[in-house]
Amino acid sequence: PPGGEGRKGAHAGYEACALRKYQKDCCLDGLWHRLAIISPKHTAHANVISAGPTMIPAHIDPELLSEALAAARRALRRMDDKDIPARLRDIASRSGRLPTPFTKRLLAELDASDWLRAEAKAEIPEPEDASQESASFLFLARPEGWVERIEALVGGYREAVERSEIKRLETELRRSVAKAGRLEQKLDQAERKEQEAAGGIEERLAAAAVAQRRSQAKLKSTREALTGQVSVAAEEVSRLAAENADLRQKLEASRAGRGKSAASPKPPKIEAAWSLDKPSALARHLDDIIQALAVAPAKSVKPTPAAKPTRLSGLPAGVSPDRAEAIVWLLGLPGLVHVAIDGWNAAHLIKSPPVPATRNRIIEAARRLMLASAGKRRVTAVFDSSQVGESFSADDVVVTFVASADEELIKMSKRDATGLVVITSDRRVREAVENAGAVGLWSEALIEWLKTGGRTFRS
Repeated sequence: PPGGEGRKGAHAGYEACALRKYQKDCCLDGLWHRLAIISPKHTAHANVISAGPTMIPAHIDPELLSEALAAARRALRRMDDKDIPARLRDIASRSGRLPTPFTKRLLAELDASDWLRAEAKAEIPEPEDASQESASFLFLARPEGWVERIEALVGGYREAVERSEIKRLETELRRSVAKAGRLEQKLDQAERKEQEAAGGIEERLAAAAVAQRRSQAKLKSTREALTGQVSVAAEEVSRLAAENADLRQKLEASRAGRGKSAASPKPPKIEAAWSLDKPSALARHLDDIIQALAVAPAKSVKPTPAAKPTRLSGLPAGVSPDRAEAIVWLLGLPGLVHVAIDGWNAAHLIKSPPVPATRNRIIEAARRLMLASAGKRRVTAVFDSSQVGESFSADDVVVTFVASADEELIKMSKRDATGLVVITSDRRVREAVENAGAVGLWSEALIEWLKTGGRTFRS
């Protein structure tokens, strides 16, 4: 309508429609929001929102009901999975702070379910009197007039929040003022230092100019003195050259006057202390030669004791026995380590059923493992075979054929488990060798290590 009153009526009708739509949305979603879209004159009619069979104050901050939310989560966690409703299982399985959508959904479930409120109420201690009743307890217990009592708590809660915020802002203001004062002091100190530095620079420049003039004067006098010394040295060189020429002439004249010099005497003949005519002297001379050439007997060298195997305490924390990282850990062990591989067990992971070529790949893997290790390694590959008792060595890898590789590995661990690492996917064998004191790794770790390029401990 064109009139002023008509426009006001239409605006009021629009706000009423918006209020009804908002109430409907809150009933469907079970969410609590402040009625910020409604005109202040309508807030008196919208102080509660219908949420199922109850009336929930819409302007309550959900943080005020945090105790009720925590109690509901504790109640859900102590229930069996079959007793938890399907729509609440994702909330029950979460730990830590709930995201906002989950918090709103849990509040809606608490508001709509008498059973869930009763379970959550059992997690909150009963207050001794009405003055100690919290908003969460009133929300869960819902005694007579609980909505009005929560609204009264909301007012006190808001006042406490406002007082806390005012106190925080006052503290922040005092800190800012103090910080500003400190900054002003620092600024004054910086200005004074700048002035002092400027004055010091001028003084240093003047002193440098004086020093430069003195250096130039000293350099000039030094140059003049050196020029004189050079002249004197040149005269001395000329004099010495003349004397040298005169001495050469005298030397040539002296050589010409002496004539041919007399022949030089023959060198004296050196007679040996022995001869073929003196057998006794020759024998003594030969004895002296033999004694000089005699080799002293070598000192006895004690044999080096064999290296003792390294004692192993198991895999470090975080290293999985079925991943390549376990093999990298094995490569980095110092000292002597004995590695025993269940040959056909590992070969089945490459090709099933395995063939002789697959067996050769396992032997090659054992050789690579030995060469890539940081410490000394003794590697044994054990294969099931009808050729019992036969064995051979391939590039320092011992290959053994036995009736049962599993039993042979268990016997090896019982004989000496110190420094022994057994690689097998057989659970029974691993448990047996670990009980004996050895370390058990999975064959999958060895195959994965090969597929990743056989990374060494150094790489």
